[in-house]
Amino acid sequence: MIRPDQIFDQINSSGGRAKCPSDAPAECVQPDKMDWCVDLNDDYAFCHRCKKSWQFDVKNQHSPKTYELQNTRAPLYAKSSGAVDKSGYVDARHNYEKFYSEIIKILKLPWNEQSLDDRYGIGVKNNNNDAQLMFKINDEHVKYHKAAQFGADVKCKLYPSVPPVVVSGRPLFVVEGEKDAVSLDCAAGSASAVTFTSGAGALPSDLSSLDDYDDIVIAYDNDEKGREGAEKTAQKLYRKGRKIRILTWDGHPDKYDLTDYFVDGYTFNDLMTLVDKAPVFGQNAQDFGGSAVYSPLDFAAKFNNPPEDICDQILFELGTAGVSAATNVGKSVWALQFAICVSMGVPFLGHFRVPKARKVLYMQYEMVDDVVGERLQLQMKPILEKYPVEARLLNENLRISANGQKDLFSDSYDTVEGNLRHGDYELIVIDNLYSSTNIDTVSNKDLVALLSRITMLKNRYKCAVLMVNHHKKQNDTVELDPALVFGGSAYTNWLDNLVQLANTKVSQDLIVQKITKVRMKSDLHWQPTGLKFHRDSDETGELYMQYLRPLPKNELFWYSQRKENDMDRVLSAITMDGDNFSAAAFGDALQQVLNISSTRSVYKWLDKMVDQGLIRKIEKGHYMKNNTELDDFL
Repeated sequence: MIRPDQIFDQINSSGGRAKCPSDAPAECVQPDKMDWCVDLNDDYAFCHRCKKSWQFDVKNQHSPKTYELQNTRAPLYAKSSGAVDKSGYVDARHNYEKFYSEIIKILKLPWNEQSLDDRYGIGVKNNNNDAQLMFKINDEHVKYHKAAQFGADVKCKLYPSVPPVVVSGRPLFVVEGEKDAVSLDCAAGSASAVTFTSGAGALPSDLSSLDDYDDIVIAYDNDEKGREGAEKTAQKLYRKGRKIRILTWDGHPDKYDLTDYFVDGYTFNDLMTLVDKAPVFGQNAQDFGGSAVYSPLDFAAKFNNPPEDICDQILFELGTAGVSAATNVGKSVWALQFAICVSMGVPFLGHFRVPKARKVLYMQYEMVDDVVGERLQLQMKPILEKYPVEARLLNENLRISANGQKDLFSDSYDTVEGNLRHGDYELIVIDNLYSSTNIDTVSNKDLVALLSRITMLKNRYKCAVLMVNHHKKQNDTVELDPALVFGGSAYTNWLDNLVQLANTKVSQDLIVQKITKVRMKSDLHWQPTGLKFHRDSDETGELYMQYLRPLPKNELFWYSQRKENDMDRVLSAITMDGDNFSAAAFGDALQQVLNISSTRSVYKWLDKMVDQGLIRKIEKGHYMKNNTELDDFL
C-alpha cells in the first residue's frame, strides 16, 4: 500500500504539494527555490522539474504533522489573496460546489462531476440574475468568464496551471477558453486539455510545461480570431518530432466552439474521429507563413496561363504600368487617350492592340474639372469618328472622377478606395502620383508605404493601375531611362511596365516614346519610337497622339537643336504649291534670304541642291522638294 507520506519527506499544509524526495535528480535539489515542485493528486503525483511521476495505491488523504508553537501571540493581520477577496471567489466556489448540477443546466453546459475538481477552480455568482462563471487560475489570479480579471498578475497563463499527465496514445488538446477546457475534460473522463487565459490571440511567455507532449491538437473557435490564433499557437508549439493538428469546424455556424460540439450531442470518440482526419501541421511552407513551393514540372504544369493584355506591350490584367515625362510633354493627354481606347476596346495610338473593352476609372488631381472637360471633348472626337461601331462603349465603360484641384497634394487614396468599392473597374488611371498624395515622394520609406497601399487596393478590388508621374529636372540632354523618374528605383521596381515620353527639338509635333521596362515580351522594349502629337487647332478641333514608327538615327539626335544652313533657309522661304515650285519662286527666295539675284546664280544653286538630293527637276523651270526623314514622320 503506497501512500504519499511514504514517498515524500515534505508535504505542504494543504496536502496538495510536496518537495521531491531525498533521492531526487540534481535539477530538483535547488535550495534557493522555495516553491513546491511536486503536484499531489488523488492517485498520482507529478514533478514539474524532473518530470518524474508516482502512482498511489491509497488516495491522497494526507494529514500534516502538527507542532505546538511556543511564545506566540495573536497576529496583527492575516495575509489574504487580493484576487480571491475582490472577485468574491470563496462564496462563488461554494455556490458551484453546492449547486453545480442546477448551474450546468441553466448555462446549458455539457459538464459533469469532474468539473468539481479543484484543478479547475470553478465558481459561480449571481450577476443581475444571470449566472456568472469564474475560474481560479492561481491564488493571485481569478478570472470571470468573458469579463473582468482580478489579481496583481493577470498576464497570460496556462489553465489549468498543471497540465494533464502524458498518456500514450492520447493527444493534449489546446483549446480556446477555460469553458472549453472543462467541457473537453468532462467528455474525455480525465484531464486532457489546457487553454491560455488571454484568448485566442495570446500565448504565455513560458510554455516549457508542455515540452513533454509530442501529440497536440488545437481546437479553437470557428471565427477569424480563432483561425488566426490556432495558426499562431501551432507555429509557436511546432518542433521536429511533434505532431500538431488543427481542428476546423467545417459546416458549423460562425463562432462555433468545442462546448457547442458536446452540447450538440457529440462524444469524445466523435471528436477523436475528427482529429484522425485533421491534416498534420507543418507539412507545407504555408503553415509557417511561407509560400507554396513546387517541383519544376509541377510549377510549369500549374502556372501556364499568363494574364491577358489590357493593352499590348503596355499593361496586362491586374498589372501596374506607369507613364512618365517632363512638364508639358503631353503625358496627361497620353493617359486620357489610353483610358478612352481601353474603355472602347480600340487600338491605342492607332497601333497598340487592345483586345477588348473594359471598365475604366480615370482620376486626375492636377487640373480643374472644366479644363479636363474641354480636353475630353477634343480627345474623344477623332477616336469616336474613327471607330463609330465602338463609340457607344465609351459612355458605358469610362467613368471620370470630378476632383479638380480640390484634393491637390492631399491623401486621395481613401477617395480612390471609395470609388473602387462602388464600381466594378478593371483599370484605374491616376494622374498623377505627385499631386494625389501628401507624402514626400523623395522619401523612400513614405513612398514604399504609399505603393504598398495602392497594391493592396489593386489586389482587393482586382483592377490594374496606370500611374502618371514626372521626370526629374535635367540640365543635360540625356536618353530616356528609368533613372529619370521621380521616386527612383522604389517606384520603377514596383511597376510592371514603364513608358517614358520626351519632346524633340526637330519638331513640336514629334514626341519620343520609349518603353523602358516590361515584365512580358515586347518587340519595342528600349526602342525609341515616334509619336505625332496632333495638337488642338481651329481647323481640326482635335487633340490626340498617333504612333508613327521606330526612330532612325540615335535617340539623342532628336533632342538636339538642328543647325539650319543656307540651303535650309532658302527652302523654307520658297512659295510652293504643295511640294512643287518654279525656278522664279526659287529665285525670289534666294534673293530674299541671301540677296542673290542673277539668273546664272539661281540656276547654279538649283543644280547644287539637286545634286545634294534636296530637290529634283520635274521639267524645265519646275522643281519639287524631296521629303526628309522628318517629313516622312510628319
